[in-house]
Amino acid sequence: MSEQNVPYRRADGGPGDTSNRRPTSEAPPQPSPPRPQPGAYRQPVPMAHPKTTYIGFYFWWWLGVTALFLLGSIGVFAGGAVGAGFIGLLLTGLSALYVRYLFRGGRFRMIFIIF
Repeated sequence: MSEQNVPYRRADGGPGDTSNRRPTSEAPPQPSPPRPQPGAYRQPVPMAHPKTTYIGFYFWWWLGVTALFLLGSIGVFAGGAVGAGFIGLLLTGLSALYVRYLFRGGRFRMIFIIF
């Protein structure tokens, strides 16, 4: 077979194999339509308790504890005990994170009462 009679070439430039070639009358396969995303048809689920309703006792309790930690650490700083003031600020930050968790609908609730 001469170079002029080769019907097509492979990607590397060599002559192609005509035995497994698709006939020219056959149309190329059409691309399938794009598949929808998994969440495209998902209906929004209503919340059991909207955030605009009663937040709960635990939120207000821990918000008060956070405020007391903040006031206490400021007072300790004013008294000159820097190390204890930083410990108070650490406790303030941790309780503030827990208040944020409760405000966003956290379900794990705890309370400490220290006399």
